[in-house]
Amino acid sequence: MPSLDLERLVGSTPGTRTRARLDGTWRNDLGSELTLHVTEEHALLGSFRPPRADGVALAHPVHGFADGSAFACCVDFGEHGSVASWTGHHVIDDDGERLETLWLLARSSDETGAGAPAWGSLLTGANSFVRTD
Repeated sequence: MPSLDLERLVGSTPGTRTRARLDGTWRNDLGSELTLHVTEEHALLGSFRPPRADGVALAHPVHGFADGSAFACCVDFGEHGSVASWTGHHVIDDDGERLETLWLLARSSDETGAGAPAWGSLLTGANSFVRTD
């Protein structure tokens, strides 16, 4: 398997980090709510609340990093046996302010044999979140 050449992808010369404008509450078209705060150290903290039919959505902790418009964060859905990550950009254009993301969700797979790929337990997609506050 080829290795990831990070120097080529991110640039070999360090630049000045900028603080992202991600602080606040965001909602996607499925009704999931993402609340974010960026620390002075560019850490991303917050919560993720998926929609529920009974209206009682549990908040799951969010941890990640942000730099300028770029960010990545993860959520542990422990009681559901899965973890998810979102990577994306904060965008402001004629359509408004939003987070454009790609996500990857990995479900725990106890049925996968040793050395067998667990592709059936990996899901991926895209979401747009709009600011609600």
